[in-house]
Amino acid sequence: MIYYLFHEKERQEIEQMLIRELSELDELIYIRASLSEGNCVKERALKEKRDILVNVMSKITKKL
Repeated sequence: MIYYLFHEKERQEIEQMLIRELSELDELIYIRASLSEGNCVKERALKEKRDILVNVMSKITKKL
């Protein structure tokens, strides 16, 4: 687990950064879905990026 490679303060900073990034991605995914432009490649790419960030966050924090 990557959790043990960071001190508590570093872990909290990284966690907050990831939470902000995930929030922004969720907003972008919602906007893309509501526009229904027919180009689901970008929406799929955003969802894949979100999945990667969630996996990284789960390795850094014990919350997920």
